[in-house]
Amino acid sequence: MARYPSKLHPWQILYLFRQWIVFSILLLSRLQPYKKQLKARKHAHLIAPWTVALEVAHPGQSCRPDIKQHQDAIGEALSIEICRK
Repeated sequence: MARYPSKLHPWQILYLFRQWIVFSILLLSRLQPYKKQLKARKHAHLIAPWTVALEVAHPGQSCRPDIKQHQDAIGEALSIEICRK
């Protein structure tokens, strides 16, 4: 009757176990920054759709603008359109 039925000696089992531990530590150490990157990307995708860049309205572009400021805003818009053409 064999003393070790798995056909591996205890030192072989210990050697394989140590290799498995080293491999798992290396694998986990490589995955940690990757998990952080995925979390950052997920967070960025969650925030990105809800952020909208708005340009603050200039004087004269409000709902009830002052007549003089409104004429100035129209003049600026007209000068920009003339420069484009």
